[in-house]
Amino acid sequence: MIFETHCHLDYLKAKSFEEIIQDAHNAGVTRIVTISVDPSNIKLAHELSVRFPHVYYSQGIHPHDAKEMTDDLFLLIKERAKDPKMVAVGEI
Repeated sequence: MIFETHCHLDYLKAKSFEEIIQDAHNAGVTRIVTISVDPSNIKLAHELSVRFPHVYYSQGIHPHDAKEMTDDLFLLIKERAKDPKMVAVGEI
């Protein structure tokens, strides 16, 4: 059993998410944590966890993008921390 603890599914453009997840499964990956790093992928990381049963997610803003952090974004991350599929606050 392989648990991928840090990947960026949204960075992989050559294949669809379905193909990426299937390829991972075929290689023995049973769980994946996809990482958000800036406001542009906060929503997608969450959506992928809803769409795929074995995908989990983190929420956070990379220090390079700290200037984009807002009170609303902080509150969203804080609220999502209650979601059992959000397994980390990261890239902080």
